[in-house]
Amino acid sequence: MEQKINPELEWTKENGADFFRLQYSNSPNFDSELMTTDSLQINKHKLSGLDSGTTYYWRIKSFNY
Repeated sequence: MEQKINPELEWTKENGADFFRLQYSNSPNFDSELMTTDSLQINKHKLSGLDSGTTYYWRIKSFNY
């Protein structure tokens, strides 16, 4: 049985950014997006239940409404 991991992602907050969109995938091209979280107001997010033997990719975009 493969062990699950629960990493916490943290990034540098840009000046003037009010919200963040976080996406993660097991594809470097994000062809098979596993999750998108919109409207994060802090510059970190904890993921849960990821397989320890899998490579994951994540990206963040800052925006304002």
